[in-house]
Amino acid sequence: MTDLGLLSTTEQIELIRKREVTSQELTAHYIDRIERLDHEINAVVTRDFERALSESELADEKTIRGETLGPLHGIPITV
Repeated sequence: MTDLGLLSTTEQIELIRKREVTSQELTAHYIDRIERLDHEINAVVTRDFERALSESELADEKTIRGETLGPLHGIPITV
């Protein structure tokens, strides 16, 4: 599979919708990237990875039930 981080958000949403990737997998992918690459630039100042993984698990449960959290359902986001 293509590096998930190189896909557009629209493509990632479609993969989650089709259950080809889980929100947990996508979140873990980005956590790994942050841990590997962010030390030098410190773009992600506050890290709450446990919460992110917990929220992604809830999103996956909703996906299984056919429910949605909105247009960005399952997509990990930083502010």
